[in-house]
Amino acid sequence: LFAYLKGHFYYNMFVFLINTGLRYGECASLTIDDINLQNKVIRVRRSIKYEKVDNHYEFFFGDTKTPSSVRDVPLNNCAIEIVKKQLILKQRVEKSKLADKNVPRDMRNLLFVTPFNTPVANGYLNGVLRRACQQINYQREEADYIKQISVHKLRHTFATRCFEAGIPMKIISKYLGHRDVVVTENIYIHLLLDYVNLQNNKLNEIFSESNFEEEPTEPLSYSVQKEEHINGVKMESA
Repeated sequence: LFAYLKGHFYYNMFVFLINTGLRYGECASLTIDDINLQNKVIRVRRSIKYEKVDNHYEFFFGDTKTPSSVRDVPLNNCAIEIVKKQLILKQRVEKSKLADKNVPRDMRNLLFVTPFNTPVANGYLNGVLRRACQQINYQREEADYIKQISVHKLRHTFATRCFEAGIPMKIISKYLGHRDVVVTENIYIHLLLDYVNLQNNKLNEIFSESNFEEEPTEPLSYSVQKEEHINGVKMESA
């Protein structure tokens, strides 16, 4: 999917999402000031909303989903390189003749934007992903179709990859901005069950019945002696 999307205007945003696990609103609300490349972290402090106001839809900033969603998220090397590329793209967009001059002042510094330097709608991003999956599947046998994916599923993919890499669930919970680890475990219970089954299989291999089967041995032979020494006393055998 990402190979197909490479070169798309929103490619950077998709790669960033799958490497950080951010929610759409958290990612779309990031400004250049929220990025700290020196310390390799991003500061999530708000969320962007797109809702109907007075018979029309508009973007505005709001609180994160929960207080614990305000957090610092580490940037891996891939995410850092993507941010650098996005900063260059952002500069090009700002200089473009297509750039909207009426963007609200508090949204002019957004990192991820449309070609018109306006906020990105979640529905549009999902449409890009949906159409990409369709185009890929048009070229495949039905048995090889890839599943439809959404922006939020990129977040789930991030969490799954973290778990598969051995990162503790408590740390993953911090990355995702969940209230506590129980929330994370409830959402990703299938991962835990798969992990438990995997460990059970390992136990079965270690403690299989065949491992406890004794190798056949020759019967012990004893030499009959007419005389034995017991406690230094010479005894005659009966």
